[in-house]
Amino acid sequence: MQLFSEDIRNFWNGWEIRLLVLLSLALQTVLTIFGSRRKYTAAILLRILVWLAYLSADWVATFVLGNLATITDGDCEEKSPKSNEDLQAFWAPFLLLHLGGPDTITAYSLEDNELWLRHFLAFVVQVGVAFYVFLRLWRNTVLAFMAIPILFIASYKYGERTFVLRSSSKENFKDSLVLSDPKPGPEFVKMAGETIVEGSNCEQGSHLIQAYFLFGRLAVLFSSQILTCKDEIMSCKYFQGKSAEVAFNLVAAELGFLYDLLYTKANVVYSRLGILVRCFSLFVSFSLLFAFPFTIDKHAYPPVDIFITYLLLLGAIALELYAFILHFFSKWTSLCLTKYRKEDHPHIFYATSLSHSLLGNHKRWSESMGQFNLISFCINDKLLPATRISKLLEYHRYLTREDVSADLKKLIFTELMAKIKNHEQHQPFCLNATGQRLLDHRGDYVLKEKHNTHNPDILWLTASAPYDCCLLAWHIATDLCYQADLDELWDGNPESLHPRCKISKYLSEYLMYLMVLCPTMMPEGFSDTRFVQTCKDVKTFYAKNIAGDSEEKRRDARKIFLQRRLEGSTIKDIVNNNLSAFVPGRWLGNQLQLLEAREGWGSEGKWKMISEVWVEILAYTASHCAWNVHGQYLRRGGELLTHVCLLMSHLGLCSQYGDFRFRPPEDDVVTYII
Repeated sequence: MQLFSEDIRNFWNGWEIRLLVLLSLALQTVLTIFGSRRKYTAAILLRILVWLAYLSADWVATFVLGNLATITDGDCEEKSPKSNEDLQAFWAPFLLLHLGGPDTITAYSLEDNELWLRHFLAFVVQVGVAFYVFLRLWRNTVLAFMAIPILFIASYKYGERTFVLRSSSKENFKDSLVLSDPKPGPEFVKMAGETIVEGSNCEQGSHLIQAYFLFGRLAVLFSSQILTCKDEIMSCKYFQGKSAEVAFNLVAAELGFLYDLLYTKANVVYSRLGILVRCFSLFVSFSLLFAFPFTIDKHAYPPVDIFITYLLLLGAIALELYAFILHFFSKWTSLCLTKYRKEDHPHIFYATSLSHSLLGNHKRWSESMGQFNLISFCINDKLLPATRISKLLEYHRYLTREDVSADLKKLIFTELMAKIKNHEQHQPFCLNATGQRLLDHRGDYVLKEKHNTHNPDILWLTASAPYDCCLLAWHIATDLCYQADLDELWDGNPESLHPRCKISKYLSEYLMYLMVLCPTMMPEGFSDTRFVQTCKDVKTFYAKNIAGDSEEKRRDARKIFLQRRLEGSTIKDIVNNNLSAFVPGRWLGNQLQLLEAREGWGSEGKWKMISEVWVEILAYTASHCAWNVHGQYLRRGGELLTHVCLLMSHLGLCSQYGDFRFRPPEDDVVTYII
């Protein structure tokens, strides 16, 4: 018994290729428009859309080519006039062009780059199939000759994709820099010297030059190579005197360059051959579009096939134009044109810095950070069936996002620079000689050196307890202190709280978001066991002590959480004998409130200390996350953690610097970098 009726099967047999050709074009449109937007958009729906299009695009184009390769003359006579073979042969190069993919996305994740050999095999097979279809359905017509240029352009672009995937793989990435070989003009070298020595940041061109020179160090770090002490001293010297906003902008520009090399065709698009091929492709597509109506007999082909052919031509032109415009207004183009800057026309290349929301070049990353509050999740949580997917969906229900503010950037940059300067006073040579110890602090340095807090239990919980316990305890304590201060306000308006209070809460919930939804960014050895047990304890405590789901009851829960003192046990014993961080978090919150009263800090002093502890925990987490993991999250809008890690690396807070005990001459710094 047939599942589908004969009419449905006949309809599908007649329309299968046509519908799939249109679907292939639609998938290419989605990838072209939305592929590059992952760089600055953290929306999960966009990621799902791009993921589905990326996985489906190759399959659909390959399936259609396979069907075209198996069509016999008899099949063509049944479905449509025999002359329709000419149009089907004309479609084959466009399907191969779709397999080459858009310039705005070559890899969905870093794993695709590592599988470049598999893509190379697919390239060989699919190019062979396309030529086979073209030659088997060949008719000595003008239409067949018109398809030849598209066939070779499509083959070249498919080869480009394979080459880019290979160049972006971990093994070959260090050799894939776009501008490492071109000879810069004298004005380019002059600008580079001025910006590095004087630290100027007055113009867009200078800003891009600075970012690209620093990007050379990022490429080395990402390739797991070692930088010298000379690199470290130059980078540290370069960032001295910079503002936090400028420093983070430079880091964002560097990571934008990295994203382009890892996930797009930037490595070939901005070469002379790449530009020439795209100009030729546009010329050929326009020529075919204008010539097509005059070279075919409209009565010899089904109208729907003529319509599909027009769509393929228009689609190729539109997608090529969109990508061309996108690349023209990109930072890479501004950087390339800077080499040819003339002193009498200093602002010619700044036209490429124009921004438009449709192009998406107005942002380099999402400039936001995820927020996840453990206590709110536990109090409000009504779990779906206990499966891995349902847990992930449940977590996303409580995920919010906050903008990375200028105050937060300033705090992070100020704290990192203060730590560097403090150690430079004791270490006159290469910072890395003692810099490794700075990477191991996760709040204890701030507590002891800046706030003179020597409570052994607080210091142990911060510095020596397992990382996940420290993070969970400080998160719970911060949330409880925040709620306590909020309750003391007569209007209960969070905007009335001290700025450091809000920054502390944002950092606390950001790191909790990383723990729950981005666990691969956590230090090595992390597991979610303690988080799960802590959630169970919070829910149990809430169920026993609080009745009702009103907002007032939730505030009461936090007040009761805060009322916790140790009786007969040390915090070390509690942590060692219990997987949950619920009790340590409640105890820490209580201790912070007591310190506020005992030390006479007031709310401002308390939150100053807590915010600085969170910056140090953030820095610890950033420095213990592998570079390939940071690279993975660039396709999700980027993470603040990645920007902090790169900034720390430029300041010498990185384990990939060689310990060479010398300081180069001051006038040798510029010569070395140029």
